[in-house]
Amino acid sequence: MLRVLDIVPGPCHGVIVPTVLRIRGYRFHFFSNERNEPPHIHVDAAENTVKVWLDTLVITQAAGYDGRELREVVDLVRAHREELTKAWNEYFKTDG
Repeated sequence: MLRVLDIVPGPCHGVIVPTVLRIRGYRFHFFSNERNEPPHIHVDAAENTVKVWLDTLVITQAAGYDGRELREVVDLVRAHREELTKAWNEYFKTDG
């Protein structure tokens, strides 16, 4: 099971950003103010960012990544989807 690796301040006052996985230079995290959205994960590397729904693996937002990198990120989300979903549910205290 994944645990929160670090928590950093978010872009807005009162928002925190729990990081739940770091692998291959990618940081997997979510924002504390997104509990009303479907379970998803943000994946950042350098200035690149992507948001992926955990249930469907659909990319909902992306900036900076090329196609190969997006496929790699989705493959990593797929490989860790169960743990990422558990981390989401635990953080937001949902039944999943």
